[in-house]
Amino acid sequence: MVFLQNILTSNLPFSKESVIRGIKNEPQLVFIWCLIVFFIVATVVILLRTIYIRKKKNRDLAHTSKLNEKYHQFLSELASGDYTDKALELMSANKETTLALNKEDFTKEFNRKTLLKELLDLHSNLAGEAAHKLREVYLTLGYKEESLKKLKSFDWMLRVEGIQELKQMDIKDGYLPLFKLVKDRNHLVRLEAILARMKMDINPLSLFEDLEHDLNEWEQLRIHNLLHRIPSEEVPSFLPLIDHQLTSVQLFAIRMVALFNQAQAEKKLLEKLSFEYSKINQTIVESLSEIGSEESVKYLHKNFNESDSRLKTHIISTLMSIAGEADAAFFVSQLNPENYDIQLAAAKALVKLGSKGEELLDQQLELVSIETKNIIEHARQWTNQ
Repeated sequence: MVFLQNILTSNLPFSKESVIRGIKNEPQLVFIWCLIVFFIVATVVILLRTIYIRKKKNRDLAHTSKLNEKYHQFLSELASGDYTDKALELMSANKETTLALNKEDFTKEFNRKTLLKELLDLHSNLAGEAAHKLREVYLTLGYKEESLKKLKSFDWMLRVEGIQELKQMDIKDGYLPLFKLVKDRNHLVRLEAILARMKMDINPLSLFEDLEHDLNEWEQLRIHNLLHRIPSEEVPSFLPLIDHQLTSVQLFAIRMVALFNQAQAEKKLLEKLSFEYSKINQTIVESLSEIGSEESVKYLHKNFNESDSRLKTHIISTLMSIAGEADAAFFVSQLNPENYDIQLAAAKALVKLGSKGEELLDQQLELVSIETKNIIEHARQWTNQ
C-alpha cells in the first residue's frame, strides 16, 4: 500500500494526503486499476509468447524441411545404389558425396527423429533389396532399441509409434512385448497391437485368447479389412472363437464364419442357438442365411413357435435365403399372426419369391383382414423401391 501511495504521489500536482484519503474512501477504484494493469501486462506477455512460438515453429519447419530433403536424398541413393559396404561405413564416407551425413544426424534427438520418419516413409514405398537396405540402416543406427523402449513408455502415443515401427521393420525381438499390448489400457494402443499381431503372428487368431477388453466396432472393422486382403482359403477358422469369454469376440467370430463361408461351423452355431432374443442369437440366425443347410432349415422350423417374436422376423428372412420356394406355404401361414413385424417379414419373403409368391399373396388378399392387406401392399412397395 505504501509503495502504491509513493508511486501515485511522485511528481503529481496533488498531495500525498489527498491520495491516501482517496484510497481509503474508494478502495474498489484501486482494485479496478490493479486489474487493468494486470490485464495489460498479461496481454503483452501472451502476445510476446505467441510471437516467439510462431517464429520457433516456422524455424523448426524450415529446419525440418531442409533435413527431410537431405535425408531423402541420402536414403534414396543408399537404397537404389549397388553397395556392398555396411551402412555406417557409407554414412561416414567422403563428405563430398551425398551419402555422407554429419555426426549430429545420428546423435542429436531432433535430427534422429527426422531421419527415422524419412526412413520409415521411404521404406513403406519400397520392396525387395531396396527395402532391406533401409532396414539395415534402421538396425545399424540403433532405432530398434528405441522402438522397443517406446513399448514401455507411459505416453500412449509413443507406445503406438513403437508398435508401428517394429511392425513395419518386422523386428522379431519385438514380437513378445508387442503381442502383450493387446491387453493395453488404451484402446488405440490395443488396436495397433492387434493389427500388428494379425500381420506378424504365425497364428494370428491366438491374439483373441489374450484379449481382456471387448472389441469395439472400429477394431472389428480393421481386422475384417486385414482378413479381406489375404486369399479366402488362407483365412483361419473362427470356429474356436464362437465360445469366447467376450461377447464382442463371439459376435465377431459368428459374422466372420458367415462372411468367409465357413460351413463347418454350422453345427456349432445350431448348438449355441437358443430361441430367446439376444444379439448373439440374432447374429447366429443371420449367419445361417449364408452357411445354413437343410439341417438348419429343419432346426429353425422345429423351434420357430417357441422363439421370441423379435427373433422370428430374422428366422423368416433366413429361411427365405436357404429354403426359398420350399417354404412358401410356411410364409403364407405367418401372415395370420397378430404381430406386425412377423407379418411384414413373411409378406416380404413371399414378394422376394417372385411370381409364385405374388400369386400366393393375391390369393390371400380375399381372405385376410384390411390390416394384413395394408401390410402386403407395404411389402410390395418396399420390394419395388
